Amino acid sequence: MFILAGLGQNKEEIPIGVLDNLNKADYIFLEGYTNYISEDVIKFLKGIREDIQVVDRGVVEGELEKFILKKKKKTIMLLVSGNPLFATTHMYFIK
Repeated sequence: MFILAGLGQNKEEIPIGVLDNLNKADYIFLEGYTNYISEDVIKFLKGIREDIQVVDRGVVEGELEKFILKKKKKTIMLLVSGNPLFATTHMYFIK
């Protein structure tokens, strides 16, 4: 399963559903290029799951789809600051 999750603009805006899924996901990627993510938010998320991988455009646009297809039986989250549907890069994953 693939979960595309928006984090809001700061730590206090992170939806409860996103926090719940952090504990359930097998792999978590934090996209760090389309919008600013504060160090405070990154530190908070890594306090929940140390294995969150901060990824750049190259990973999201060039490697993530292959990874998702390869790990079909796993739960994979892509965390995005703000609203994840503002960027066409992210909309590609929900088609």
